[in-house]
Amino acid sequence: MHIQAANVAGAGAMRYSTISGGVLQYSNGINWNTVTSTVQKSTVVGKKNTTQSFSDASAANVTNWLEIVDTNSDFNPATGIFTAPRNGNYVVSFSYAFQSAGVNGPSLVESQLLKISGGVNTFFKSITGLPAGGSSYLGSAISFVVNMNAGDTVNPVIYQNTGSSKSLRVGSGNDDGFVNISIVEL
Repeated sequence: MHIQAANVAGAGAMRYSTISGGVLQYSNGINWNTVTSTVQKSTVVGKKNTTQSFSDASAANVTNWLEIVDTNSDFNPATGIFTAPRNGNYVVSFSYAFQSAGVNGPSLVESQLLKISGGVNTFFKSITGLPAGGSSYLGSAISFVVNMNAGDTVNPVIYQNTGSSKSLRVGSGNDDGFVNISIVEL
């Protein structure tokens, strides 16, 4: 293997070096310098440990989260709103279940992600249809890669039209509950 000196390679040259497990280096015309990054990618994990009710035939934000992880303080657990720190792609996942209750048929439940960019609202939706009435645990889950610009926001929203208000099923004791959110910057 031939290792070229930085002054021979010239300023602006790049190389991969196997030192220290592998690093990317650039030449300034005199020395090889290791490329470093101080960007810490955003990661959010949250769950609900307090119940919240959702009226029939209306959409509402999911609020008052228990924040488990928020590497860069980009998530507001009181409002459920995540603000993108920089342009890029983010994997946003949200799931919930309601407490067991009566359901009129036909009806549906939705998990939604509301993205606001420059005053424009975009909804990403996952819909679960219920063809017949009865009593059961209802819920929905959604996961999308959302392209966001710095300052854009995204938050979880629930819509249901099952004939009456529904309350979230949250954890207690050994039950971790069924209402979760995660956001990972790619």
